[in-house]
Amino acid sequence: MHGKSFSKDLLRIEISGPHHPHLTIVDLPGLIHSETKQQSASDVELVRDLVQAYMTKPRSIILAVVSAKNDFANQIVLKLARATDPMGKRTMGVITKPDTLVAGSGSESMYVSLAENKQVEFDLGWHVLRNLDSEKIDGSSLLHRRNEEEKLFFCEGAWSQLPSSMLGVTELRKRLSGVLLRQIATELPSLIKEIDHELGACHARLRLLGEPRATDREQRLCLLGISQRFQAIVHDIKNGDYIDPFFDDAETGRGYQQRLRAVIQHLNREFAKKMANSGHARTITSTSTGLLKGDVSRDKYITEVQELLRRTRGRELPGRFNTLIVTDLFRKQSKPWKDIALKHVDSCWMAAKKSLQLVVSSIADSSIDTQLLRKVVDPAMNSLREEIASKASELIDSQIVCHPVTYNDQYLKAVHRIKDERRKEFTTSVIKDFFDVSDISQSHNFRHSSFVLDRLVEKLSVRQEPDDERFAASEAVDCMEAYYSVSCSLFPPAYCKVAANGFYRSLSSVS
Repeated sequence: MHGKSFSKDLLRIEISGPHHPHLTIVDLPGLIHSETKQQSASDVELVRDLVQAYMTKPRSIILAVVSAKNDFANQIVLKLARATDPMGKRTMGVITKPDTLVAGSGSESMYVSLAENKQVEFDLGWHVLRNLDSEKIDGSSLLHRRNEEEKLFFCEGAWSQLPSSMLGVTELRKRLSGVLLRQIATELPSLIKEIDHELGACHARLRLLGEPRATDREQRLCLLGISQRFQAIVHDIKNGDYIDPFFDDAETGRGYQQRLRAVIQHLNREFAKKMANSGHARTITSTSTGLLKGDVSRDKYITEVQELLRRTRGRELPGRFNTLIVTDLFRKQSKPWKDIALKHVDSCWMAAKKSLQLVVSSIADSSIDTQLLRKVVDPAMNSLREEIASKASELIDSQIVCHPVTYNDQYLKAVHRIKDERRKEFTTSVIKDFFDVSDISQSHNFRHSSFVLDRLVEKLSVRQEPDDERFAASEAVDCMEAYYSVSCSLFPPAYCKVAANGFYRSLSSVS
């Protein structure tokens, strides 16, 4: 068997005229209990789904057709009707083929009882029809013959005991007209309410679409209005003026994302903190105990630098170092800068893009905002991302790749501060050892003790790094730390300013 036995597609026949009621009758296929060679399991499921779809509609009147050829208890249509209309308020039962029952039999009595609404009760009751046998139809005066034979059938036997109003197709038309009238009267208020609701929703959708834009001129005017509104909001975002109704409550996630200047300020602070805490590749400590990951003692670090000096020695005298060694040390120490800076750039870019998306979605309807984002905003933002990342790399390289030349007076102060701190540590250590005290910040009484101060002077005069190469390495480390300190203190604020200004300029170019 080829093709499908059933389909969800509808064959609609419309009959209109001044004497025809506004009624839609849907003739659904008969329910199939199980699959056969001609009807597959999918056919069984399709028919049941189709019937249930119409039954569940609250304004539908269910005509549950039961064939007298079979026991009605085994006919699934009654079960489905009960499931979709438990109280039977909108279900009418229809018994067909009553002429197949043996007169006076128990089956006939059972079906008469069913028609009397005693077996399966429906508020709309039951109706009985008797149609022509399809095998005896000869085509002559078909409708007239059918009605006459039906009338004669119901005039005799057990069926004649039933009220005439529930027998025959003529009476069925009258009953259905009454049922239809009551159904319309019952459902009309809710139908009017539903129509008003849908009408209001339609008007709301039309208002969201804005002014008509069927012509080129109307379309240009629409885009012009969006552009002007976009510029006004972006101007407020750039200036940090959050008065426009566009801005939601700042305590909400959406409200915070709309305030781009606040977001960038926070990201800049986090960036500066990250640079201060994690911008250096290694932390040089004065002690060799209790070191954390990434820490190195000063003695060990000086030993490493001493080896580097030996490998890079040029024309400098003993005890001196080539200034280029500071560049090498500084470049290694500032290695994390680029990764931190580029991540900061990306965070700022994502914040700016999110803010613009919120602006566009709030001033343009869904049919326009997607196109504006895809064709205007996203390309501009992608170009900006590459530009800012390139500028960030350029700025970082200008700080860490170039020769260590600075005219910042803070550099010498930093060098002296580092030397003074180390000299203070050395002096403190010598005094503690000489006077045999553990804490020089406390008062001590040495009245009954005598000390040879020449020895103290001698101890204080001893060089901390007696080896010339080690002394040069120590000096190079001091210079590197001072140069790093000065560069790191100036770089984050300057970079943050450049990055933020770049984003705000780009917002202007997009608008």
